Amino acid sequence: MLFPLALSVMCFEGAEFFTINQKQSQCVDAITPADSRNNTYCAVQAFFTLAGSCAIACYSSLLMTHLHLVSVWRVDFITKKIIGFHALIFGGSLAAFIIPYLTNNIQSSNICFISLDSAPAYFYFLFFIYIAFAAHLTTFIYMAHITIKSNRRYSVASTISKRTTIIEAQRQLNHLHAVFKMQWRALLGALLMLIIYVLNWHFYIFGLRVLAESTLTSEWIIKWVLCLKDQGSQSICANIIKEYIPSYSYIITLLFFNRTAGILIFIIFAAKKSVVLEVYDLIRGKNPREMNPNLSFVETEIPGGRGSSSISAHRLTRLSFYVNNKNVGDNVSNTTESATLAPSDRTSVSISKMENNMNKDERTSITFSPTSRYSEPSSNVLRDSIQLLSTLPEQSILRR
Repeated sequence: MLFPLALSVMCFEGAEFFTINQKQSQCVDAITPADSRNNTYCAVQAFFTLAGSCAIACYSSLLMTHLHLVSVWRVDFITKKIIGFHALIFGGSLAAFIIPYLTNNIQSSNICFISLDSAPAYFYFLFFIYIAFAAHLTTFIYMAHITIKSNRRYSVASTISKRTTIIEAQRQLNHLHAVFKMQWRALLGALLMLIIYVLNWHFYIFGLRVLAESTLTSEWIIKWVLCLKDQGSQSICANIIKEYIPSYSYIITLLFFNRTAGILIFIIFAAKKSVVLEVYDLIRGKNPREMNPNLSFVETEIPGGRGSSSISAHRLTRLSFYVNNKNVGDNVSNTTESATLAPSDRTSVSISKMENNMNKDERTSITFSPTSRYSEPSSNVLRDSIQLLSTLPEQSILRR
């Protein structure tokens, strides 16, 4: 759902290209203002703004609702019906433009958008974003409640007889930790969309309505014109009309969020260490690493640099061998042999085995410790490790 949300933001931001030449999209001639009927540019800009804003509200609400259902109720309903939701949102976004276009309720203000008379109905239609955001807040409240409850249970259950309670509490904590790591970016993105919605709603419902209801015969406009005639300076006369028009800081804030929404969404969802490292490797033109398909590799970060998949004299490489032992019964116990290879001319080997009596899982760890800075050929080290693993009875290396 993040990709459709990103496309919705791109559609909404597409309207900003028409602000490069505002006269072309906002004016028919020197007197007549533009609307969707007499100006094609205004109609196209209105499509991007109306359809894009509706799609953003819908996908933001859908994402927040999905995370709430998965986290609290553990129901994957939205993912199973995602095609239907895509069709519904696509049709609703088109209707958000087609209906105002056919009823001639599109007009130009700072951009071509819904007319001031129809703005309340349009924004009230998108009111469901508040409900979705409230559901998302309850998700975090629920997560905090369960975390406190699990921690209390974990601290109280200290005897062996309450071992099942400890395991269940730890499992719940792990689940909530994973959910929080998954949701904080979505919450921040949803909060951003909510801020944009509220700012535009307040601007069109309250800010522009005062200007639309005013005429050249209004008292404050007459005072402003006379001040300009006498003083000749907008800096002095601006104090007369500041109570009747939206503040300059408010307009700057509104334009900032409207025109940087795409950049902010990218920062929220793409500012990850893994993405930065991939971009760095792409800039350097680094080719994908070739690896043995029979081995599973886990990178080991050491001070001074990133882990490497190749065995060299300056980097440690961690290889994990996943072994599957089948018992006589139906239960299958997974055994993991973990071999840490370090370049050395003398390699000390330590083998440790750990059993889990609860699920009959077993882990055997084989560690090669370096005793010298100079390394023997990597093929010899790898061959020794494979020979050592082959001595374990009835084990087979799985491909990961």
